[in-house]
Amino acid sequence: MFNRYPAAIMETIGKRRWPLLFGLAILLSLALRYPFLQDGHEDEVHTIGRALQLIYTGDLNPHFFYHPTGTMYLCIPANILAFASMSRDVGGRPGVKGDSPFNLVQRELPNPTQHEMFTGAGAPLWNLFRYRVRTIFVWLIPLQIVILWYIGKRLNLLPPALAAAFLLACSSANIRDSVYVSVNNTTGAFCLLAVALTAGFVCRTPAETMRTWLFRLAALSFVGGLAIACKYNAGTFLLIPMIYGMYTIPYRSTEKQFLPEKLLAGFAILLLGMTAGFTVLCPYWFKELQIFIPQVLYQVWYFKVGHADWNTFEPGWQMAYINLRCLADQFGWFGIVLTATSIGYLAWNGFFKNPEWQQTQWVLISTFAACAAFFVLMSNQAVFFARNFSIMWSSWFFCCAVSWWFAAKLFAEKRGCQNCARFQNLFLLCVTSICLLKAYFIDPALGPQREWWRQNDEIRTALGFWLRKFF
Repeated sequence: MFNRYPAAIMETIGKRRWPLLFGLAILLSLALRYPFLQDGHEDEVHTIGRALQLIYTGDLNPHFFYHPTGTMYLCIPANILAFASMSRDVGGRPGVKGDSPFNLVQRELPNPTQHEMFTGAGAPLWNLFRYRVRTIFVWLIPLQIVILWYIGKRLNLLPPALAAAFLLACSSANIRDSVYVSVNNTTGAFCLLAVALTAGFVCRTPAETMRTWLFRLAALSFVGGLAIACKYNAGTFLLIPMIYGMYTIPYRSTEKQFLPEKLLAGFAILLLGMTAGFTVLCPYWFKELQIFIPQVLYQVWYFKVGHADWNTFEPGWQMAYINLRCLADQFGWFGIVLTATSIGYLAWNGFFKNPEWQQTQWVLISTFAACAAFFVLMSNQAVFFARNFSIMWSSWFFCCAVSWWFAAKLFAEKRGCQNCARFQNLFLLCVTSICLLKAYFIDPALGPQREWWRQNDEIRTALGFWLRKFF
């Protein structure tokens, strides 16, 4: 009688193992980030600060476009929720009237766009408010892990999606960028959402009519526009709807001619969808063109010319090597070489021509192309910030894990392995474990800026700090 209960528990765990494992990745991502939410960053002046200014004035036009306004607008409800959660922390008691936290912060900080308020230690109430906003935005990382779970479930690629989730959770560069309100993680969530939409579309019935095809293309480009509204250089991820459109255009593989008007219609819909998505989170760009265009061009000039001596390099091969080192710092040169080898091995053995894996091919090719285009774009700039790559970490880790997994599968099949599924899962587990050690425990430095980051030792011991503090 009693033996049935452990068996039932194990059966339940077996059925729900994937949600449990992804839940574990979510808990790990939060555990590695919550101890550092007190730190903040000076760039929060463009997110928390400007959103607070909009709340003060009631004017939703920021008159500022050096940075896209998407994350700033998303900060408005986060700021309101932060104020709503602070009443007890400032001495609120039932039946006692007094100033609200909002009035206290507004009196203490009448101009929240002052850069100095975000560079040093502020007043306790101001620090508490910013901390509460960060506790909301840090959930963008669990959100990306949930999106990875959806992609894995739709494409039947749960093992590599889980590997990507743990790599994202332990990525030291992403940890440093996600403990403050950053435009990069918001952009990364939208970019990964575009990958998820692509996975959802390729698993549905193929678009047999132009109307269905154009609708899907518009949805993908709309999400791309949302990403661009958070960070301008996310435009490289528009390659995802472009490549998806080229692969799935109706009647391309039949006797009917590939008509140019279909391509023109798709291109027009892509531009309209991107513009609509961009306008949702940057609604005043067309009204303030005389400000918008010069400030966007200034950002282009800024990245081309340089920022400071310690993070300015020669565009081209030197910057490409610096960016490659940034990628290698997250899962080692071993991970870089293995990914390149896996892609070559898959191409050599006809993986990308095998109709059995057509759905995975479309998602993998479009996502890899977007990540590669972003890498090339940043390699042609003069300014290096490791945090810029946070917009592609989740997508990049997923592509790498998928390539490792399928390379192991093809290798096992060619060698006549009796249990290919067990071999490829074990191979993925070993490779991911090695990369996790590099990403977090062995060398948590952030690319060539390692000597400027004081928090490296803190990052290394974040999990121990968390356990000591709360347990």
